[in-house]
Amino acid sequence: MGLPIGEIEELGLTLIPGGKRRFIAATGLLELDTYVALGRLGGVGFSATVIPTPVPLLGYEILESLRFRVNPVTQQLEEVPEDEPHPPYLLLIEVR
Repeated sequence: MGLPIGEIEELGLTLIPGGKRRFIAATGLLELDTYVALGRLGGVGFSATVIPTPVPLLGYEILESLRFRVNPVTQQLEEVPEDEPHPPYLLLIEVR
C-alpha cells in the first residue's frame, strides 16, 4: 500500500523500526521507510505495510484477502459474493 508522505504523517502511521525496504521502480532501485497501518474496508479489519508514494496505491493483495475486487466498467470496489471462488484463479478442491 502506498500513500503520499503528507498523508502518512497526517494519519500518524507508525514507522517500522529497521523497516527500510528496497523496491525496483522505473527510475531504478529505491530504498524506502515502511510504516504500519491498521484500517477497515467494508467492515473488515486489516493491517498493511505502507510506503511513501506520490499518489495513493492499494494493492490487490489487500483487496483479495478482504474479498473485494475492482469493477473495470464502473472503476468501483465491489464485494465478491460468498458463493464465488476468489480470487478468480483459485480452484475449489473438496477434501474428504
